Amino acid sequence: MVSRTVFLLVWASVTVCLPVFLQAQTTLGAYVSPLVSIPLYESDGSVPPGVEEAIREVERYAPGFAGGLVVRRPLGTHWQLQTGIGYLYAGIGYREEELQFGNGDPDAPLKGKLTKRNTFVEVPTHVYWTPWHKDAEQKVFFLAGSSLLFNVDNWTRQRLTFADGRVEVSKHDSDDHRYRKTNFSIDAGVGYEESISDEVALSMALRSRMSMLTLWEMDVPLNRRLLTLEVVFTAYLR
Repeated sequence: MVSRTVFLLVWASVTVCLPVFLQAQTTLGAYVSPLVSIPLYESDGSVPPGVEEAIREVERYAPGFAGGLVVRRPLGTHWQLQTGIGYLYAGIGYREEELQFGNGDPDAPLKGKLTKRNTFVEVPTHVYWTPWHKDAEQKVFFLAGSSLLFNVDNWTRQRLTFADGRVEVSKHDSDDHRYRKTNFSIDAGVGYEESISDEVALSMALRSRMSMLTLWEMDVPLNRRLLTLEVVFTAYLR
């Protein structure tokens, strides 16, 4: 459940942004973004080198996605400002491991794989620049900015494989209360936009973002930040 603090922060962001954007020349849009998230490590120096190397060896990238609504308005001939609100589903993957129970039980799983998942409400704010006129029917653009990230849920997905080929997947809510509730990322990307009619434009962008604060707020010897690599598809109504 979204906490009262997260709700108030999102409500305040929308309340402040909408009066600015809902004017003449404002463009409304919706986006969807498949992505992969990659853990970046920050150690406090207390983790033995062998343990840290083993963790880095086991952890992997994890697929995810983002989606939401945006509003965009011009800042001049070549510049535009865009903000919005959306949902981000990211996390950390783990290598599939052989499970050695040593009890000869045919019903015991042979392999196991974990994925830790984090979900966020995101409020992205980006500046767009194009060397073409902003109203050109076809244009390449560059974007940079930041996203506010409000953590709303954390859970673990477990996948077990058995000798007979059977696969069981289960989901467990995380009881780790050290997750940071509020974070932000620095974002950058490049893309292409094309008008397909007087009312609709479509764009595709390659975007990267890096969370500037760690996933856990305290008491974690080897903490993580997330780097996400995304392909963002956006449809605009003008």
